[in-house]
Amino acid sequence: MEWHKWTEIENLETEKRKESKSFQYANSIKEWVVTEKIDGTNFGLNITRDDWQFNSRNNLLGKMSSFYNIYANVDMFKPLIEHTQKELVEQNGIQQVSFQGEYFGQKVMNRIDYKCLYDYRLFGMYYVIDGNKVTQSFKHIEEILKQFGLEDRVVPVLGTFTTFEKATQYKNDNSSTFNENASMEGIVIMPYSVPHNFEGYDLIFKNKNEKFCEKMKRGHNVPEDIPSEEIQRMKTLKEIFKKYITESRMYSVISKIGKPSSEKEYGKYVNSFIEDAWKDFMKDNEGLTFTDKERKFITNIGSEGFIIFSVIVEKMKNTA
Repeated sequence: MEWHKWTEIENLETEKRKESKSFQYANSIKEWVVTEKIDGTNFGLNITRDDWQFNSRNNLLGKMSSFYNIYANVDMFKPLIEHTQKELVEQNGIQQVSFQGEYFGQKVMNRIDYKCLYDYRLFGMYYVIDGNKVTQSFKHIEEILKQFGLEDRVVPVLGTFTTFEKATQYKNDNSSTFNENASMEGIVIMPYSVPHNFEGYDLIFKNKNEKFCEKMKRGHNVPEDIPSEEIQRMKTLKEIFKKYITESRMYSVISKIGKPSSEKEYGKYVNSFIEDAWKDFMKDNEGLTFTDKERKFITNIGSEGFIIFSVIVEKMKNTA
């Protein structure tokens, strides 16, 4: 079974990211789609003629995997698997079809009430042809799922726009399409008629509702007048780093790794949590370099990571 990791989605909110080559290239594309960002866990479904297998954000999942009970809920995926094997695989040289989507519900993350225990929606797909990955456009996904009679399995489309700028102006805090009494997590913006990796650029962006942002909105960039004295400088950098230490980030990490069974597992979650925060911190401050000792000082958040992890584990007990 062949597997390719899905593109990491860039945030729109940071000015430095708006200077990226992908962001600049996006302005040359004339057709965009805005979809609801669903608060669940990213998953893939890889299908060949005789087999199929799920993957999480970071790896293929063996069929004994307990990852959010996804294999126990395979019946909801069977129509997609059967249609794909019958109507797509081995036609036009297609060896494998891989769908990408969001798996969600009260038994998954449960921060937003989507009025279901488990469900899924799809937003991406690629073919494997002659051993090569061929990414498909969002428009193609819609067409294929309509052909299967599964058009309701596409992520909720909020609008299509003729320019990237118009798409980025769409509000990120409207009511969810699944529950008008709940706010949506945010929006995702991608090209409509061409693949999101068109011409080698990563052309998929997210704009999160402030309630669900993985860092505090302000103060995450290092100021130009940062103190020159070494001790004060490092203390200032540590305080800036702490702005990335949020419950929303821990939820994001848990969605990738899988739900913890108890607080005893805190080690791997807190380590991944700090690594994720550091990665974001460095993206926002690309010009900075640190020794291992400096990085260790900046990222030493004491018991705060464990406290955040414990709070979320308690909140998630009702979803077990």
